[in-house]
Amino acid sequence: MRPGREGFSLIEAIVALTIAAIMLMAIFELQQQMTRGQERAQRAIAQSAMQENALALTRAVNPMERPDGAITVPGGETVRWISVPKGRPVTNAGFPVGQGAFEVQLYTMTVSIQPVAGPPPAPLTFDRMGWRRMNTGAAGVGF
Repeated sequence: MRPGREGFSLIEAIVALTIAAIMLMAIFELQQQMTRGQERAQRAIAQSAMQENALALTRAVNPMERPDGAITVPGGETVRWISVPKGRPVTNAGFPVGQGAFEVQLYTMTVSIQPVAGPPPAPLTFDRMGWRRMNTGAAGVGF
């Protein structure tokens, strides 16, 4: 360098710009990863809400009366279920008078959701009790 000359050389400026570009690329990649993570979290929350709604819709389903079926909600999503019996039906104990008035059976229910758009959440599988009122034939027995 010559005495009396001030400022940056062209090489120094290019090195500084290269370092700044690398830093900006790293920041941009981090921002993209954060955006993708937020989108995944929003999808997971939406799918969880769909599953909770499906459970609420099928809460009153008696699998002995209706082992399979579907409900279409106003938004256009379809909730479907299939029930498979576990074991055999039994008569409830009818405590304290003896023979019960209901036949009960345990079922495994699988509930799936078909959304209007986007991928469906994983199916829900759980056990649910089914029941049927039996004809007792006895007068005065009732609930």
